[in-house]
Amino acid sequence: MRRLHAEFHQSAGAVLQQAVNGNRGEAEALMLADFTPRSEKPVRALTKWKREVAAAA
Repeated sequence: MRRLHAEFHQSAGAVLQQAVNGNRGEAEALMLADFTPRSEKPVRALTKWKREVAAAA
């Protein structure tokens, strides 16, 4: 989870840097190719973790 969280923030930073630099096209490309998948992975991991905890209870 820590790795996924760190990767998410790295990706978000890259998108933000491109946007701040005025590179809208590059920012949008990074959003689709990198940020979106990296933002979905922690959500899926947390959802799985929640199901596992509920099943163990």
